[in-house]
Amino acid sequence: MDSTNNPGHGTRRRTPEVVERLQRSRDRLRDRRAAQRQREQAVSAEVKRFIADWQAITRIEQVRDREISDLQRQMVEVKARAQAEAAEHRHQQALAAANIRAQGYSDEDTAELLEITLKQARRLIAEANADTTEHETRNELPGTITRTPRAADTAANPSGPIAGNESAREQPSDEGSGQMQ
Repeated sequence: MDSTNNPGHGTRRRTPEVVERLQRSRDRLRDRRAAQRQREQAVSAEVKRFIADWQAITRIEQVRDREISDLQRQMVEVKARAQAEAAEHRHQQALAAANIRAQGYSDEDTAELLEITLKQARRLIAEANADTTEHETRNELPGTITRTPRAADTAANPSGPIAGNESAREQPSDEGSGQMQ
């Protein structure tokens, strides 16, 4: 039996045209299988790239979330510190307004000197009077209100004055006392 014979069809020989058509068909199938392998390899490479990018995105988002959390914590701390500092300055403004009032100025005169409304001046004076009622001490100048340090003040400056210590009282200064922010 010849190798060009078609099995099951007897001993009949294939014509060159049939042999060529069969070879072209085999070549087409081989080319299609090779193209399919290339497509599969390309898809496999893209899937790997996709998964690697997904992992990178996940890591980036985790770092972002951690950094945002840290920044939010810092914002809370900054806001709290600023609020405490501003509250202390407001307290000092209230003391300044009360000291001006204690020197014999009317509420209206105090408001005019400080360039604030009468309502604001009265509020500041009332706040200072309410706060100093607990911690009131008198200085050499009659009617001048000073304060003993708050717990926050002594915590920030442990070597500072001790409440009730006559020599440790704050002395009013000519510069900057009672100035508004």
